Amino acid sequence: MRFTFTKHALGKFKTHKLAGWKFLQRDINEAIKNPYFAGVEEKRGVKFVLRSWDKDHDLRVIYKEENDIITVITFYPTEKGRYLA
Repeated sequence: MRFTFTKHALGKFKTHKLAGWKFLQRDINEAIKNPYFAGVEEKRGVKFVLRSWDKDHDLRVIYKEENDIITVITFYPTEKGRYLA
């Protein structure tokens, strides 16, 4: 399995860092490999995962998977429970 990042996703590392969040590519890869929740947005044809980040936040990753290549579209921190209701 190979991971690639869109230009938008690569820009998120800097954007989130400026906001006080420090995400690394390995954090995103681990979230996809070992999420605590995973789903599919059929309208958009993308997959998403949630992985616990800290006691109040999860890391949400949106990606596409094709021919054993995972392309990360975007990622962001979110409040725990926001996407599970």
